[in-house]
Amino acid sequence: VLVGGQENIIDAESTHNALVGGQFNYVGYGVHHSAIVGGLNNTLKAGGAGNLHYAFIGGGLDNTIEGWSGSVIGGGYKNEVSHVLATIGGGSRNDATAARSTISGGHNNKAGGRFSSIPGGRHNRANGED
Repeated sequence: VLVGGQENIIDAESTHNALVGGQFNYVGYGVHHSAIVGGLNNTLKAGGAGNLHYAFIGGGLDNTIEGWSGSVIGGGYKNEVSHVLATIGGGSRNDATAARSTISGGHNNKAGGRFSSIPGGRHNRANGED
């Protein structure tokens, strides 16, 4: 479902998705049961992991979830999630790169270990469990 906004795209090979408002947002090939709500230039894409299911971006600018299911970015700027069940609440330039990792917010944080968590701040690294 594509509702409102401007120049938003949902790939024809994706199913059961919602893209609501915003501009230049993209739901890519192999994405299913996921949503982007507002913002500018946000992306959901399947990547090398196959299909992407149950992902959500709440808005913001230039946020990306690639290749893993059940992940969330609440908003912010240039945040990236690249593993299963990972979450970034907001902030800027944060990366959640491990399974079940969480960054609540802040700037330039990286949650790179399974089950790792960063509550906020800047330039923090959480390696967590290997």
